[in-house]
This record gives sequence, C-alpha cells and structure tokens, in this order.
Amino acid sequence: MDEPTVAALEAALASATHWHEVGSALRVAIKSGGPAVLASHAAAFDYMLVDRDNEALRDRVGPFGPVYEFAVGTYPMPLAQIPEEALAQWDEAASQIDAPLLGSRYHDLLWCRRRGARPDRHAKAAIDAYARLGTDGSDAFLTRTHALLRALELALELGDVPHATRIGVAVLERAREAITHEPEHPGIYLTLLEGLVAAPSSVRPTGLLEAALEGEVACADDGYLGDAAADLLVALLPDGASRDAARRRQLARWRDAASRATGLARMSHMRRGLELATTHGLTDEVNGLRLELQAIRDDDLELKSFATSVEIPRHLLEETIANLVGEDDFISAFRRIGSYGPPSGDPAAAARLAEEIRRDAPLMFLVTHQVLGPENTTVAILETDDDKLRAQISKQQSMQSLFSAAALIDPALVAAVDKYGLPDADVIASALVSPLIDEQVSSVIGAAVRRFLTGDHDGSAHQLTPRLEKVIRRAARQVGVVVTRQPSGGKPGGVRNLGMILADLDGVIPEPWRRYLCNLLTDELGINLRNRIAHGLVESVSREEAVLLVHAAAWLSLLRPMPESVAAS
Repeated sequence: MDEPTVAALEAALASATHWHEVGSALRVAIKSGGPAVLASHAAAFDYMLVDRDNEALRDRVGPFGPVYEFAVGTYPMPLAQIPEEALAQWDEAASQIDAPLLGSRYHDLLWCRRRGARPDRHAKAAIDAYARLGTDGSDAFLTRTHALLRALELALELGDVPHATRIGVAVLERAREAITHEPEHPGIYLTLLEGLVAAPSSVRPTGLLEAALEGEVACADDGYLGDAAADLLVALLPDGASRDAARRRQLARWRDAASRATGLARMSHMRRGLELATTHGLTDEVNGLRLELQAIRDDDLELKSFATSVEIPRHLLEETIANLVGEDDFISAFRRIGSYGPPSGDPAAAARLAEEIRRDAPLMFLVTHQVLGPENTTVAILETDDDKLRAQISKQQSMQSLFSAAALIDPALVAAVDKYGLPDADVIASALVSPLIDEQVSSVIGAAVRRFLTGDHDGSAHQLTPRLEKVIRRAARQVGVVVTRQPSGGKPGGVRNLGMILADLDGVIPEPWRRYLCNLLTDELGINLRNRIAHGLVESVSREEAVLLVHAAAWLSLLRPMPESVAAS
C-alpha cells in the first residue's frame, strides 16, 4: 500500500469516532485529489451494521447492508459482489495500520466473505479490535455499544465460549456505565442487556438479573421502553410467580400512564394495557380494563372535527335532479332515483384516488393508525401499507356515498314529492314487488320509505335495514350462495353473516354496486349501517345515511334474475 493511501487513511482515522465518519473523511480526501483507490476503502466504512433483531434485512444482506438502495443497485455494492482486488486492499490496510476502527471493520468484512485459508483469524482479529473500541473509555457511546455487541456475536459465532464470557462481562460493565452516566438514554442500556439475554446462559455474566431489575426502574416513565425492560426481565426470572408479578408491574405502569393522560393518549394507554393483560393471561384485569374503555365517552377523547368544501356548478346538480324527477309520476321517479349510481362511485376511481393520496401525503402512511368505532371500540389497527390503502379506499367510497346522498338523492326525492305529492305506503309497496321482494316484505319497505319521506329518518332506517338484509339473503339463495351455517360438534348452526354473503356475491351483482352495498351495510371501515343499527351502536341515523338505505331498497327492487340462456353463455 503506497504512502499517500496510508496517509489518507490515518488522517481519516485520526479524529473519527464512528465507522461512517471514516468513510465521510475518505470521500472528502478523494474530492481533494486523493488516490482513486480510496473509493474502495470509503465503501468499506459506508456499510451499515445491521441490528440482530432486524431479521428480514439480515436474511437478505447479512450483518452488513448498504446505506442506499436504488432501482439499479445499491451503495455500497453487496458485500458478496466486492471484487478480489478490493478485498486484498482491505486485508493489506488491516495488516499495516493499527487502529481499532479500521481493524474491526476490515477484519469483520473479510470474515463475512470468508477470505483466506483461515478466515477465522479475521473474526478473532475483529473481536479484539471491537473489544478495544468498546472498552477504551471514550465518549463515543454508540460506537462502543455496537462494538461490544458485535464482538460478543462474533465470539459466539466462532463457538469461543471463554472469549464470549469475557466480552459478556465487558458488555454488562458498559451497560452499568450507561445507566449511571447516561440515564437520559435508557435505550442504550436495554440494547446492551438484550445482547446478553440473547446469549446462551453459559456466557451470561453474574449480575445480569439485577441489571435487568435496574432497567425496569430506569424505564418506569416510558411505557414502550418499559415493555422492552419487562420482556428482558421475564426472560431471566426463575419462576412463574415472579414472572407474573413482573407482568403485573408492567400493566400497572400503563394504567398509571393512562391516569395521567387525557384524550386519545389515555385511550391508547388503556388499550395497550388491555393487550398486555390478554396476551399474558392476566384474566382478572381484562374485564376491568374493558369496562373502563367502554366508559370513555366521545367528549373525553378531545377529538376535533375538520371540514372542507367543494364547489360544484349548481346547474349540473339541478339538471341531474330534474332528469331523475322526470315528467310522469312519483313511482317512475323513485325507480329512476334507485337506478342512479352507485352513489359510492367507481371502485377503481376510489382506488386511484387513494393511491394519489399515498403518493402526495406519504406521512399519512408512515404511522400506525387506530380506527375507532361505536362504543370506543378499536375497529382496526392499520399497520401495513395495504391496510392503510384499503381503509383509505373505504373512506373515499363512504364520502362519495354521503355526498351523493346529500347533493342528489335526497334533493331528488324531495323534488319528486313536491311535484307529484306524497304517495301512500301501499302505492310505494306495490311498486317494490319483484322476484326478490315479496308482498309481505314490500309492504314493510313501502311503509319505511314513506316514513322517511315524512321526516322520520331514524325510524325509517331501523325499519329498512333488516328488510334489505332479507332481500340480499334471498338473492344469494337464488344464485346458489350458502346463507346458513351447519352445526359442527358442540357448536350450533345458524346464519352466515351478511358481510360473508356479500363477499360471495362477487361476480353475481355488478361489482360497483356490490362494493356500494358492502360499504353501506357491512364494511367496518365504511358506513357500516347494518352492523351499527343491528348492534344498537348508533344514537340516531342521519338523514344522509337513511336516504342511502331508501336508495338501496329502490335499486334492489330493480334487480331481475339473469335469463338461463344468458347465464349459460
């Protein structure tokens, strides 16, 4: 290795406290006219040491991963693809320059590549260099933490129990130093203890259990760090009674956090407590927490409403309403209104809009969302991109349906009554009779529609909802969809839920209309009127929601069985 390269490496190492700082200094040297060979040295220091608990990335790239991934490749390139020439340069530098930052990185990379007849020598050299970094007493806290944990990992990988045991003692000493001198960063302490807990019991140092107890105290004010501390402690405790006590202390911390919080934060803390109690079998706590959650009212959540406005040319709405009302009679207008839509729009358009929102507002998709339902139930916890996208699509369909209800369907019905007069319930009922709606059901739906037209929106919705479900179930039976559930073992039979039946009607009902019915009646992320009404979870059905049920009844009355000749083709 020539003198300019050695000089550049030594200069980069002189003030660096972390591997990435060495890489940055080498890139500056290259820009200043340094030897071109420094590029391969800079790349060595630019690799990211992948945490042990990041199993997915470890499985894909190993202990060292790229800092950047592009469509056409990565930087640095995958370690497995580094050419022999660069490996030789690293090997030569490690043999000539005595610096733990350099020796730890180069020997570790060479061990991962299994270079040479005795690659284990690189592993041992890397362990020694990491140990020097981890115990040098510097204020490079994170570097020392990562160095000791990687040294322990390498020693265990080699099966070098004596070496691993000595490093384990150093890790515990580093942890005690961290909790003493860096109490504001308990995460470092827990990270070190996690490395020791993950190691075989034969190499765990004396005093680890006591350190874990100290960690529990240190993290008492941070629920999530406290959870990590509790998991470590439980892994070390010798008997079930002490583990149960630790879990109860963990739950008590969340209860205490909830008592000090307000609004959604309080609910979130209580839900975390309920999750813990359920997971760890604290059955005596579960019902109490559920009752406490049920007692929270909407006003307690301190939620804020946001509104926006959209301008639509009035003449377009008036023209559409006039076409729906027509120039004939109320029943004809009612049927035209029923055929309008679906109010939720094209599902593909909702999906495209949701994708645009994900593109234009990516922060909305970075955090976990908690969807609250009636009685403060957690309807869904949206963690994955697919979950959030599905919820956004349901939201767009709900908003579109409610907008159509307020801007077109309800005004059209009002205009029809104004023009033709309020029809009797039996007149409406006779118009609803169809292959799916018999006279008995149509008489109830007719009364419910008239009830809506006279202003009783909530009463109409409660009368309509079970009849709409009856009509859909009848349609499902006619096309061979199973609507009942047979007894199995000691479990009684019954009916399949409406959501499952609507799912099975995929390909039978036109898809935009099927999706509309799903969103309106059974989608917990949508309007979900059937479930909200049937379970008594709605105080009063709004006019916009109720008119959608009237509209759905009108549309269902227009459905006709497909002729057998058409179905066969």
